[in-house]
Amino acid sequence: RAAGQGNPQVWADHFSRAGRWTDAACALVDAAQSALAGHDLDAVLALVAEVRTLCAKASAEARPVPDRTLGLAALLEAEVWLWRGKPLRGKESAAEAMRLLSQGSADWFRAAGEYGTALGRVGARDELGVWIADTAAVRPAPDARVPWAVAFARVAVHLYYANDFATPDRVLAAVERGLADAPLDARVEARLAGARAARASAAAAYDLVESESLR
Repeated sequence: RAAGQGNPQVWADHFSRAGRWTDAACALVDAAQSALAGHDLDAVLALVAEVRTLCAKASAEARPVPDRTLGLAALLEAEVWLWRGKPLRGKESAAEAMRLLSQGSADWFRAAGEYGTALGRVGARDELGVWIADTAAVRPAPDARVPWAVAFARVAVHLYYANDFATPDRVLAAVERGLADAPLDARVEARLAGARAARASAAAAYDLVESESLR
């Protein structure tokens, strides 16, 4: 796609003036991804807002932009809200992304990871239980195994700190079995190590509280 070359925002403007809404929206998503990589969070939110505007125009002309484009924009938005410590808004954007992206795809599991993390940050234990059951029932695409594993490892951390050890232990064991036939990706290895560290820390804190209560 030509919009992938040069400045994506320039291409987005060019496509918008030509009424090529889908191409324009894709270029804006490219720009938003670049902005997120550069930690320009304000720019990401502004670009996602432009994507939404373009999608509305396209729908009004009965030329809707593909769901995946808006789904990717919502995913980027979710990441920004979580970075900014606004999990409720992150949860909303991640839920939108999950509705729009292809279930089981790499991007869908990225969105699921953001959604589960948002639930963990607000302490929504019951909803996290539903998230685990629903997400575990989705078969990852061949190229989705890394974000699939990362999503569960991220959520496991929150469960451990909520003194739930059995559920994340079971989930992470399933993840490790699912990855046993291939070399462990460095990103997954780091997340699993983080989850194990969280388990150790939470267990130590729990034991301390128990011992103090027995005095």
